[in-house]
Amino acid sequence: MIISSLKNNITPTQKHLNNIRLDGYANRINYASGIHDDIYLRILHLKDQSKNIVLASLELVGVNNLWQKSAERIANNSVITATHTHSAPRICHDYLMWGLQCNEYEIDYLNYINNTLSSVLMNQVASSHIVNNIFFYETEITSICRNRDNPRESSKVKAYIINDDNDIPFILYFPCHSTVLGFDNTYISGDLIGYVVSQLERESKNVVLPLIGAAGDISTRYTRVKQDFSEVERLGNQIIDLVNNRKRLINEIAVKEINYKTIDFLAKTRKNILINILNGINKSDIVRDYELNAIMNTLKVLPEKVSVKIGLLAFNKSLLFVFVPFEPTYDVQLLLNEHTHDKVVLLVGYSYDYLGYLTSQEESFTYENLMTFVYFNEIFNKIINLIRDI
Repeated sequence: MIISSLKNNITPTQKHLNNIRLDGYANRINYASGIHDDIYLRILHLKDQSKNIVLASLELVGVNNLWQKSAERIANNSVITATHTHSAPRICHDYLMWGLQCNEYEIDYLNYINNTLSSVLMNQVASSHIVNNIFFYETEITSICRNRDNPRESSKVKAYIINDDNDIPFILYFPCHSTVLGFDNTYISGDLIGYVVSQLERESKNVVLPLIGAAGDISTRYTRVKQDFSEVERLGNQIIDLVNNRKRLINEIAVKEINYKTIDFLAKTRKNILINILNGINKSDIVRDYELNAIMNTLKVLPEKVSVKIGLLAFNKSLLFVFVPFEPTYDVQLLLNEHTHDKVVLLVGYSYDYLGYLTSQEESFTYENLMTFVYFNEIFNKIINLIRDI
C-alpha cells in the first residue's frame, strides 16, 4: 500500500470575519470576530495495485453534500468527513440551518471550501511512501471524554491510533465532541481535536488525519473546568499523553489489500413522528427553548425522505471503518461491536453529508433522539449488510 498525505489551510479570510457565524451552537448569536488558530483540510491518499482511495477531513462542524459530490467527480472513491469543531464557519446545509439563511459571506466561504477541495484533489503534490504493515493501537480516554447525558455510564471510551512501518501516526480515531469552547466563543479554532492533531503532527512531522467516531453523546462536559483556550490545551495535553505513552498495541496488520465500498439509498424520515412527540410532551423537561426552536425549524424543511450514503473502508477485511452522514451516539458503536465481534469495526460520523444524530434509543426523550431524523433499524441493517458484503 502506498500512502500520501497533505494538508491545506482553510481558515476564513479577513473579509469573512465579522460577517460569518460559527456553526454548532443554536444559541450563538455573535459573528466570528477573529482567529485563534488556523483550521485545515487534511487529505490521506491510499493506493494499492487496483484501488485509489481518498480520505479528506475538514476542520468544520460537518460536511455539505456539495463538497462530497464535487470530490467524487475528481476521485470516485473519496470520503469527505469533518472534525465537528463548533468554532468554524457555518456549512450552509439545506436542512439543518436552525431556521437561519446563509448570508453572502457564508455562501462565499462554502464555495471557497468547494473550490479549495477540488483544486487540492486535482493537483495533489504530496510526499508518499510504501507501507507494508500498520500498527493499530488503542488508548482509553474515559477520564476526559464520557457520556454527557449520563456521566456515570460505565462504558469505556477508546481512541485508536494507526501508525505506519516506522511507527509514525497517520490516523487518529477520536470518539469525542470537540466542544471544550462554548457558545460564547467567537474565534475560529479547531478546538480540542484540532489542538491534539496539530501537536501530534509537530512531534511526528507527518500529517495525521482525524476521524471522529461515535461521539454524539460523548464530550468533555463533566471533565472540563472551564470553556476557554487554556482548557483546550490542558485537556489536549492529557489526550496527547494517553496517545503517546499509554496506548496499547492491538494488532499489527500486514496490509495485503484495501477495499472501499458504498451504498446510496433513500431513507424515510421520522418527521411526522417527531412532530407528534414534540406536541405531546412537556418539552421544557427535555430541551432548552433554543434547542426546541432549532429542532422545529429543521422539521419544517425536512423532506419525507433523505438521500443517505454509507461507506466502508477495510484493511485486509480485519480493520474496518464505516462512514456515515450522522452523529452516531456511543450505544450505536457498542451495538455494532456485538454484531461484529470477529473483526474491528469503527464508526466514523460527520461523513459525506450531515443528517442529524443516529441513536438506537428511539424511545427515549433526549436531545439526541429528537435530532435523529431517520429510523435507526433501517440504517443499522444497511451497515451490517455492507460489512457482510465486503
